[in-house]
Amino acid sequence: MRKIVLSTLLTGLLAGGVLAQEFNCQVQVQAPQISNADPRIWKSLELAIVEFYNTRRFTNYNYAPQERIDINLLLTVNDFNGTDYFRGTLQVIYARPIFNTDYNSPVIDLVDNFVEFRFLENTQIEFTPDRFQNNLSSLLGFYAYFVLGLDSDSFSPLG
Repeated sequence: MRKIVLSTLLTGLLAGGVLAQEFNCQVQVQAPQISNADPRIWKSLELAIVEFYNTRRFTNYNYAPQERIDINLLLTVNDFNGTDYFRGTLQVIYARPIFNTDYNSPVIDLVDNFVEFRFLENTQIEFTPDRFQNNLSSLLGFYAYFVLGLDSDSFSPLG
């Protein structure tokens, strides 16, 4: 009896974790104008942003893996102080599936021409929806909720 309860509880917890996240995010960080920085910082930033989107729950809705929202982010760093200050552009691309096809329809492809934030290598991006932490978490949170709103509104009139 204990084994059944334990396995049911464990299965429920694992399934809840699988259904929680809303995004399937791909991120590319590039810095074509910066040659004197360690390339590991770009990879660390890239992984931190992917983790921010793909492991965090932004709503109370449960998304199955095939229902996750595909977004692509391209961060181009134009200025870097060598330790923790970044300035550049962020391109956000979101396309949603077309019903009964294998195709996607573009919803947004926008470029934020002025993003500025601080980030230390190998750190997580902390986020609290109702509190300012830093520029990076607020920027990423804004685009997360922006895309969630567009996604909800694009499936039916008035969401």
